Amino acid sequence: MNDSSHRSAASYEEELAVLSASSSQQYLVVESTRQAELGAYIEEFENVWQSDIPHVSRREAQRQRERRLEELETQRETIDQRADAELSVLNQQNANDCERLDGQFGLKKGTTLRKLRAMLEWQRSTMHRGPHANEQDLDDEPFDGYGDEYTGGPKPPHMSANKQDIVLVQARQRYEAAWATLSSIASSRLLRWYDIPWPLLSPPSRVEQLTREEVEKFFSLNDRRDLREALLRWHPDRFDGRWLASCGEADRPVIRDGVGLVARCLNGLLDATS
Repeated sequence: MNDSSHRSAASYEEELAVLSASSSQQYLVVESTRQAELGAYIEEFENVWQSDIPHVSRREAQRQRERRLEELETQRETIDQRADAELSVLNQQNANDCERLDGQFGLKKGTTLRKLRAMLEWQRSTMHRGPHANEQDLDDEPFDGYGDEYTGGPKPPHMSANKQDIVLVQARQRYEAAWATLSSIASSRLLRWYDIPWPLLSPPSRVEQLTREEVEKFFSLNDRRDLREALLRWHPDRFDGRWLASCGEADRPVIRDGVGLVARCLNGLLDATS
């Protein structure tokens, strides 16, 4: 390869890296905004149930609450629709940018888009599972979030409380980043079990690992409002309506089982904090 070819390849990789970083950040902003708006929705939802309505009968008060709850449900649907529309625009912008790069560097149409999707999925995968995990055998790879001394198995008893907090924060960062890019993954292919941002310190390879004890560890720093927000995200009806159709047929039953287990764990945690 001559100097001109080297420069051309380097320039292409630089532009692709910039596009990947920009896309990842944009997806994160959209999903973060969605979650913030849903948080406000949850707070209003709770206020409706807890507020007193003076000077009306109990039946009329109930009617007013139900009307307000219907309005809130419409508001929640609007939040999702707006975020999905923004993600659709981002997907189209990415497709246009990728097509431009294909033409600029004389590549076959679709080459850059495939590379970009692979890069975004890799970024999401390393945030969610750690840099060395692979699809075929997640059980054999140690979770590297605890530091150099950790080689797999139960959490070391000598670990300090401060380091446990760091592990938890790192796991939560991977979790939120994985949620932020889930729509972009679903737009390019069917979702698999390992794509779902399961709320555990170390991503599970099978549904039996989604125990209340492990879910409780993950949400140990959350208050009641946070738990309600998490339950909204994991509620089986909402998850099914939003994501299940995007899941591969073979993975769909076990993903549905996993979502149900997470929802039951969160309900149990809410009951324990009431």
